[in-house]
Amino acid sequence: MRPDPQLGADPVRSWRAPVRPFNDEWTATVERIISQGMWCVLEACTDVAAQSWEPVLLVCSTEEEMVSGALVTWIGDFPSQDLRLCGYTRDTLRRVDQGPSVLCYLAPA
Repeated sequence: MRPDPQLGADPVRSWRAPVRPFNDEWTATVERIISQGMWCVLEACTDVAAQSWEPVLLVCSTEEEMVSGALVTWIGDFPSQDLRLCGYTRDTLRRVDQGPSVLCYLAPA
């Protein structure tokens, strides 16, 4: 992860910087995941045709700004991946099939 030059070398501090959510759906999904006691996990699409997704980032935080900052940082570092945000259980770290999720970033073609 790249540190934010305005905040210093500590990447965790850069996640705590105020981050504007992408849209209302993104904000609502983060809030639902956190309120249901799950962790927010970014998944990257590994096969578009088969709609195969793999977890790439687990955000162990109950703060919306921390989750948003992690997403912004990940997109900056890996802009060629399609990403979605999902809820994973805290005890098994598995995706909740009927849990909240949102497609949050489409890589440029």
